Amino acid sequence: MALRGALAAASLLVSVAAGLVTNVYTDGWRLPWGVALVMLVVVGAGLQVAVIAVEGRGRQAVRAAGAGSVAVGGSVRGPVTTRVRGVDGAAGDVGGGGAAGDGVFASGSGGVAAGGDVHGRVETSVERQTDGRV
Repeated sequence: MALRGALAAASLLVSVAAGLVTNVYTDGWRLPWGVALVMLVVVGAGLQVAVIAVEGRGRQAVRAAGAGSVAVGGSVRGPVTTRVRGVDGAAGDVGGGGAAGDGVFASGSGGVAAGGDVHGRVETSVERQTDGRV
């Protein structure tokens, strides 16, 4: 989110500069001011493309599979606690997670995954049951 804000602020500053250069250029029609105006317009357009690309990153698939798993597409700003009891003790069932090119996934029991930063405590507790009793 901070990157998007920085790009938006830079885009605003470039737009203001382009407006000022446009005023100076139309008063005197000098080549250096025309070149500066074209450059500012190109940089401003590039910044807007970057803002759109950063916003697009936030729209990703989010999948939580498994008992007590948690998947968050963005950043986590508080504590996350999962407690799972009585899951089958099959191999590979204990949770994991991560961010991949196709989204954020938390797989297995108690898995936790975030697509952004985690600013809080993450605690998982998984109690396996291998004899069929819950």
